[in-house]
Amino acid sequence: MSHLDDWYGEITVVALLLAFGAGIVALYVLGNFFVTLTATAPIVAGMVMFGIVFVAAMAAADFYSDTTDSEEEASHEREPLAVLKERYARGELSEEEFEHKVTMLLDVDEIASEKYESELVTDRN
Repeated sequence: MSHLDDWYGEITVVALLLAFGAGIVALYVLGNFFVTLTATAPIVAGMVMFGIVFVAAMAAADFYSDTTDSEEEASHEREPLAVLKERYARGELSEEEFEHKVTMLLDVDEIASEKYESELVTDRN
């Protein structure tokens, strides 16, 4: 999972909370328009609504941060090199097989990074 994926989720939560908050503010303003300005009921209702939005925002942020951490941990656990190490530790691979597969992974990684770097150079020109 890239760092951008983390930002997209956080931006989504913030955007939803802003939209919800704007709706509450609109209702509050309309309520004040139709109710006498000297009455305290709209002010108290506005404070209660703000408190509800604030608690919902904190709960959503906490829930989202917990899910992204577990997803990130799961993706890191299944990296190819980690899988090879586990298989070698369990004795499923001999030392020669392990070294061969690690070399293949590193070669593939090196080729991919060279291709990525060449694409960056091409894009800059």
